Amino acid sequence: EYNYIVEVRLRFPGFLKILRAAECHNIRECRVKMIRGYITRTVLNDENNSLLLRGERENDGLPVIIRMTKVTPSEKDRAGLYNEFNILQGVAIEGIIRTVEMIDDNQSVAIVFHDPGGEILSGIIDKKLTAIRDVLKTCIRMAAILGDLHRNGIIYRDINPSSILADIEKGTVTLINFSIARNV
Repeated sequence: EYNYIVEVRLRFPGFLKILRAAECHNIRECRVKMIRGYITRTVLNDENNSLLLRGERENDGLPVIIRMTKVTPSEKDRAGLYNEFNILQGVAIEGIIRTVEMIDDNQSVAIVFHDPGGEILSGIIDKKLTAIRDVLKTCIRMAAILGDLHRNGIIYRDINPSSILADIEKGTVTLINFSIARNV
């Protein structure tokens, strides 16, 4: 069995960052260490100023999703991630992503979440022809989640397909990206 050395090239505004992953035993399962204590495997979404990554915690293999800034965060980016973390700390609603921890090392800010599975809804829409029944089930589930949020005094403010993790086959829907959400 070979141990591959892989370069992962991430394009950030203004520069190209190259990470080397030497923990690849299979070219399809390359692991990149971007955040201390965590190994990332997949980029789920590449947003304006942040990345959404799927991976695992090093010490126990806990499946996680990491939302991190691409470059040294502006005060606005940092405030958005802290807002998201603080709002989610007190929320125990099915269909809302759960936090593990927040990491701020001044070069980058990241929130680590439990991985509920699924794919970004915008990717599902782009890749798959989905039956109308599945689309309606997803919409009904989203409406129920939003109702639960409102009953708990939280206004979400960012409904769009890139803010939803869905597993059409299992029927699960999870709302992510609370950076502009507000408590009322």
